[in-house]
Amino acid sequence: MKCKKIYTPDITEVNPYPQKGYPTDFYYTQLANKLLEDFSNSDVDLGNSHSDIIRLAAITLTKYMEDIVADSGQWRMFSYLCQQMFGWPVPMYHDEEEEYYPDEPSLMAVRYLIWHAATETDDIWWEPDLDELDELANIAYQRLCDEFEKAPVNELLAEDINTMLRESEEDFNKIRFTLIWLTFNSYLIHTVEGDRLLFEHIKDADSLKDIMTERRMRLYYIYMNCIFAYKFGPLALNSKEYIAALARVKSMDKLAKALDEIETIPMRAFQYSASEDGKKLNMQCTNGKTIEVARDEIMISDKRLFKTNYCMSSFIYFQGEWHLNGVFSALDGTEGNWDTYCKKDPDYIPEGQINADANWYLKHTGGKQLFFFKDATELKNYMVKNWNFNKDMLADYGKEAIQNQPTMVFINKEGHKDNLHLSYGYCPYIKAPDNPFYNPQTAAKEAVEILWNDGVSTETALYLLDKGYLPDLINNELISQKGSLQTRVSDARFLLRYMRQHKY
Repeated sequence: MKCKKIYTPDITEVNPYPQKGYPTDFYYTQLANKLLEDFSNSDVDLGNSHSDIIRLAAITLTKYMEDIVADSGQWRMFSYLCQQMFGWPVPMYHDEEEEYYPDEPSLMAVRYLIWHAATETDDIWWEPDLDELDELANIAYQRLCDEFEKAPVNELLAEDINTMLRESEEDFNKIRFTLIWLTFNSYLIHTVEGDRLLFEHIKDADSLKDIMTERRMRLYYIYMNCIFAYKFGPLALNSKEYIAALARVKSMDKLAKALDEIETIPMRAFQYSASEDGKKLNMQCTNGKTIEVARDEIMISDKRLFKTNYCMSSFIYFQGEWHLNGVFSALDGTEGNWDTYCKKDPDYIPEGQINADANWYLKHTGGKQLFFFKDATELKNYMVKNWNFNKDMLADYGKEAIQNQPTMVFINKEGHKDNLHLSYGYCPYIKAPDNPFYNPQTAAKEAVEILWNDGVSTETALYLLDKGYLPDLINNELISQKGSLQTRVSDARFLLRYMRQHKY
């Protein structure tokens, strides 16, 4: 099947300013089509999605080439993060004999980007060592090496990214624009899963119409909320973490530090009052946190602002100040309603109850973090006897499909709440010393599901990987078997991020 030709807009749509043309666009469009032709003329067959995969791979590799020739910082940022997180400059593809430079074509990078294109395009997870992907990588690598010395330097791309970062350093609105570009457009960070998350929120936007009457306002809020609230991309990081790394590889340390210090208050109810000079608003969140916001952050008249002194909003702390993020929606301000808002806060603890944090659980288990139970009944009996849970509170616990399944319980030491993690049906995959339900035959076939199935929490999965309790997952063909055990564990940690993304 003949592939659809690649046009200049296919190449430029991921640029910081997509409508802005560059003198080098013609060359890089030609390069993309040369790669596409190289792939098409090979004997490789990737099945039903072959045409879509090789087309995306050609575009992605072209953007990679344009990026490293100009040293615009995108690949350097990604490689820097991979080195910090996994111990290798390229995820999954590690060749100790290859001389790696982030500003020159790398076979490891080319292999990863082709795997990434295949995985993003198809509904299956592609094996990294598949011969077909290797053949495409060798073809592409040869083309990029042949073109490297004569490829034009797109200085304007590097300049635009530098300008975007410099402007972001002092302007909260500009940093949000930068975050949106990187999250939803960058050739390295943008993913189908990120789009799916955004579209899901857009689809549910009408549920906000009581507090945001205009659809345009709701969509604006969704974009602003997503870039701060969720993790994105192959590395499952917040958008600000990617930008901070981009700033670091460009020696923009002040901006990187400001991004590190960003604090987010998601959509919450607030009560507020004006300072004596009217230049500040003192705002108290339903969880008791108080912040001071400049009056001119709220772009509505005093008459509308002080018609009530209660609102629903989100704020971001950046460069020493709190900024309105998204929308400011007035609420009914009666005292009774404020009490109701406070009780709906995620951190609210009803009178007479306590927050059973990790220390509380571990005190009652002698420090043990991982447990296995034959079914929900055994688990509930343990919780009542050892953790003083109320029987009535557990009445509906473990009903229906999970009732008779072995259950794994993990106590997460991190965080101040939600430290108890339960997983049903995964015990046969866990080769822990005290797990009587481990089944090597079942684990060999199915343990890899832990990478993408959030029935096992990310915290639990990381603990099991660190302890060496997932040998069947580590030995699965979705992880390259060419490296050491330590390397394969590192690759599994990467895949856990890649496959879960915002659920990580």
